[in-house]
Amino acid sequence: MNSEILAVQALKGDNPDEIDEAFCYLYEKYCKLIYTCIFAIVKDSRDAEELTNDTFVKVFNNRQKLCEQKNFKYYLVTVAKNLAIDFLKHKRITIVLDEEYIYNCIQSEKHEELVDIKNDLLEYLSQLEVEIILSHIIFGETFQEIASFYNLSIHTIKTKYFRALKKLQREMRDNLEQS
Repeated sequence: MNSEILAVQALKGDNPDEIDEAFCYLYEKYCKLIYTCIFAIVKDSRDAEELTNDTFVKVFNNRQKLCEQKNFKYYLVTVAKNLAIDFLKHKRITIVLDEEYIYNCIQSEKHEELVDIKNDLLEYLSQLEVEIILSHIIFGETFQEIASFYNLSIHTIKTKYFRALKKLQREMRDNLEQS
């Protein structure tokens, strides 16, 4: 019988010593593979190390749901990949408007102008609205790409985009009338 299947069975059991031994066995067997898979996605060793540990913690916390007849390695890699992608989505949301990030993306001499535009937009629009507008107009991302990134429907992204443009148009008109 396969030692991996026995380890998964022990991991699902009630004996704490067997659970510890099985977990250590599986961790030692797959930690390098999981780290490599995650590092290929996140491109940062510290983040990859942390996400590798998170992967094993998640598997351990859900060990009762494991099926010893299914491919454990495939399951582990899938969990790791999903954690890494979620991590990047969350990280990108928090850094999308970071000036250094914008500068690196467009590598333009007009960096300061773009930062000024971003700051001007933030006076009238929410951060998400600004990110959608910049993603579409400046970075040329399609609505589908933006929707996938934010895990929203295309309709929601388009609605937010066009409402933000209308809001911006209204604010600019009001400013011109006040001048």
